[in-house]
Amino acid sequence: MNQCYEFSGLGNKILILDLLKQDIEVSPQLIRKLKSLRNFDQLLTIEPPTKPNLDLSTKIYNSDTSEAENCVNGARCLARYVIDNEILGKKEFKVSTISDIWSLGEIDRNNYFVCMEGPDFSKNSEHLPLANEAGIRKLEFDDLPPLEVSFVNIGNPHCVNFTEDINSDLLNEWGSQLQSSTYFPEGVNLSLAKIISKDCLSLRVYERGAGETEACGSAACASVVLGYKLDLIGKNTNVSFNSGDLRVNFDEISNIITLEGGADFIGKFEFDS
Repeated sequence: MNQCYEFSGLGNKILILDLLKQDIEVSPQLIRKLKSLRNFDQLLTIEPPTKPNLDLSTKIYNSDTSEAENCVNGARCLARYVIDNEILGKKEFKVSTISDIWSLGEIDRNNYFVCMEGPDFSKNSEHLPLANEAGIRKLEFDDLPPLEVSFVNIGNPHCVNFTEDINSDLLNEWGSQLQSSTYFPEGVNLSLAKIISKDCLSLRVYERGAGETEACGSAACASVVLGYKLDLIGKNTNVSFNSGDLRVNFDEISNIITLEGGADFIGKFEFDS
């Protein structure tokens, strides 16, 4: 029997498959089987490093079987698994994804950090309407109200709408239509962000490949970067979800984003591959 480990990254449901200890081929069939056993948002593997200066590598899969470039809540869960199981014998290490390199570590018990390369404002934007002077783009829909968003790629693409109406029922409709739109042929993460103060915002997220989720670490990072660029918030900001808070810092000089937050181990289960 094979083993899979279940975590919560602030309500974001994460599965970890340790491929250092077991030989499993991750296929769409396997992902669907795991989905039938446990409801989850993302599945992360733990694999040998791809380069000598790295400690590990990972692949990220959405629950719909598509592969994702980034999952910052999952990164913290991966950090907790590696540290709790003493896989590397250290509390800070580097992990490669298909798009980036994470620096991961433990701050204190149940508080972990993820450092990653900063934003790219052009990647995946080639099909978008031109931005105005503030960087806002207006997205049009056939049967929905238009949506004004800021856009950034932080390993994966994100649109953020800064609004007072964070509880809008339209989040899921906008998010769903964007996944198959000409704007984003490969999908996009969509967030509604409400500014609470200069160092605090509240967030709801429709996540590509998963739908609306309890929390999304990469969306938190994207919202802080874009809110800072619009002079709405500072570059060190608390991001609040229904299930709790994350802390994001954007260092423009080094072009590094750092996110801090918890990661809860739920349990493990066995399955046949």
